[in-house]
Amino acid sequence: MSWIAAESKHRWDLDREWINAKKDETAAIGWNTIASLVSITADEDFDLPALNLLLQRVQKEIHKAGNESRYAINNFVICLGCYVTSLKDAAIKRGESRIWI
Repeated sequence: MSWIAAESKHRWDLDREWINAKKDETAAIGWNTIASLVSITADEDFDLPALNLLLQRVQKEIHKAGNESRYAINNFVICLGCYVTSLKDAAIKRGESRIWI
């Protein structure tokens, strides 16, 4: 589902709606869609400030997220570190922080 949604022209609208869903499975699909999108899109085609805000949101919300969402959020942070050059250091910093414990 996430890979198909990442290639849709409505991807940003859908994934932002999904990550705010109360249902854990739906939120996880949203985070995985963003992670998929990050892996197939060139850096210059991104709204980098919006991705940075999502990275900041991770730190604040990961402990409140359900199990599937936490897994998807971790995947999102990993994808940022791997695929978005300008956010690599910030993603690594988040990954190395104690927010995951």
